[in-house]
Amino acid sequence: MDYSKLLQLQLQTILAEYAALKSEIQYRTRFQNHLVQMHFILLVAIIAAGLFNILTIKTSLLLIPIESSLVGLWYFDCGLRILEIGAHIRKCIEMHVHKILEKNETRSKITIWESEFRKGFNNDPFAIKVCSLILILLTFGGPTLLCIAYGYFYFYPHTNNYSFISILSVIIDLVLVCIFFFFAIWFIYKTTKSILEIKNESK
Repeated sequence: MDYSKLLQLQLQTILAEYAALKSEIQYRTRFQNHLVQMHFILLVAIIAAGLFNILTIKTSLLLIPIESSLVGLWYFDCGLRILEIGAHIRKCIEMHVHKILEKNETRSKITIWESEFRKGFNNDPFAIKVCSLILILLTFGGPTLLCIAYGYFYFYPHTNNYSFISILSVIIDLVLVCIFFFFAIWFIYKTTKSILEIKNESK
């Protein structure tokens, strides 16, 4: 087989992978937005059910951390997968495309989606990116912390009836919260690391 045709076939294979990964990033990003919307809808529904006596206060305090933690974990899992895909595109696919095309003018146009995103990304102050991460953490972790604080300092000290189900529910809540904050901290660490890598690569 001709060497130029072999390179063309290799490039087509790489670009097919690139298109699939880019589509995966876009899908997961949209899904993250849907998760945030679902989180607020469920949160409002649980609070409304508690206010209108459909659920007891104790049940609402137990359900909110479960809902926030599970949806938050789902959100962070999508975020981690997006970071992994982005790193693969940046470190493997772009490198192979540049190696195959070398000084060809079309090289920069093939991965223009990443190039344009990176330009806007690098223009944003680092503090804004960190604040957006903290805002995401508070979106899911805030309701959980408020419920735990309210239950610990106000509700449970005035409750004399501690059933096995109540104690088990509290334990499940605490386990989920610990797992959630572990993944949240890991997500923030990986995202911050990725931000710094992109900034260093663009210098």
